[in-house]
Amino acid sequence: MGTVNRLNRDDIVNGKAGKRPGNPKGGVIHNDYGAMTPQQYTPWLITRKNNGQLNLGFAPYYINSSAILRADNTNNKAWHTANNEGNAWYLGYEVVQSYYGIISDKEFIKNEDMTLRQVAEDFHYYGLKPNRDTIRLHSQFSSTSCPHRSWDLHGKSINAVKDYFITKVAKYMSLGKTVEEMLKKRRSI
Repeated sequence: MGTVNRLNRDDIVNGKAGKRPGNPKGGVIHNDYGAMTPQQYTPWLITRKNNGQLNLGFAPYYINSSAILRADNTNNKAWHTANNEGNAWYLGYEVVQSYYGIISDKEFIKNEDMTLRQVAEDFHYYGLKPNRDTIRLHSQFSSTSCPHRSWDLHGKSINAVKDYFITKVAKYMSLGKTVEEMLKKRRSI
């Protein structure tokens, strides 16, 4: 695994939630509670857009271990937290295939790791440092079990899960500025 399939499709959402009035404050990690790959999310999001249903929710990113779908420019807001602050000021990252029984925990963690590499790339781009203020969970913005599988795997408390993500994002940031650089330099963490 030295490469990742980048699906840059800013045209899917095309700024529907509006432009962010400044740089993001951080990122929100989601688990999609689904079975689809990033490639399968592409037509799903297009259908949702065509049916006027993007207001039901979307994130800028849908990521697994082999593909990263960016469905909108990161300078735009997204409807991913059911909360104005989260939607306006935090980037949303969906770790896909998180429904239990679809893939193993080991495979899910590979999806999660690729997601955290993308978080690291965006944090480099926006000059953000991974900490408990910049790395957030969906459940911190609204009443939800999201990120359910990450929660079960990494400590079952907000700070335990966030600290796990913070450690990984910081490590990935030390390996390079892009996902591709991080993959070339990756080592067990």
